[in-house]
Amino acid sequence: MSLVEVVLGPIIWVMTQVLELAHRLTGGYGLAIIVLSFVVSLALTPLALISRRAEQREKALHDALKPGLDEARAKYRGEQRFNAIEKVYKAHNYHPIMALRSLSGLALQLPFLIAALLLLIDYPPLQGARFLVIQDLGQPDRLLALGGLTVNLLPLAMVAISLLDAWANPLMGREAAVRFAILAVGLFLLVYALPAAVVLYWTCNNLWALGRTLLRRRTPSTPIGAG
Repeated sequence: MSLVEVVLGPIIWVMTQVLELAHRLTGGYGLAIIVLSFVVSLALTPLALISRRAEQREKALHDALKPGLDEARAKYRGEQRFNAIEKVYKAHNYHPIMALRSLSGLALQLPFLIAALLLLIDYPPLQGARFLVIQDLGQPDRLLALGGLTVNLLPLAMVAISLLDAWANPLMGREAAVRFAILAVGLFLLVYALPAAVVLYWTCNNLWALGRTLLRRRTPSTPIGAG
């Protein structure tokens, strides 16, 4: 038995049961995928909270570093600048690689994203299944025709929602936003040719995440370490 089967097998099994139950209740696989995405996102809310707290800690640390870093970059050049920046980092017990801590929530959710990919990428009942303007959930959406070419629009929507979520997130600093944009472009290239079912699921995930971000903007912030 492979490592993927050991780790993701139970997750894929549970997701399959939820998908089929949702299909029986809604009568269509498109709606069932949306329900599956919502249920999984709801179940992963604790991981989303972990991610938010990591973002809070990272932003607070960057705010503390910024005055010293701005001064070092303005006053020095070359090796002197490097040494001055290192001195600021050392004063705050910080190393740039620690910025990866803000991705901890994504890392914890990654097994579920991969499980959804493995489930939906070649799930037999999705072949030929229609949903709204999507003719076949088992194939790329091909929603826009330009002459003899077809363009998949769902991946564009997925990335657009993801970038909007980053823009709306008050905890997303400039450097983190740049990293996020690069990641979003890379993800777009990876998912562009995938079946519409997979991209629909991930697009809905991004939509729920955007909803949480907008809701947080309307409610008081939770102090770091609270809860």
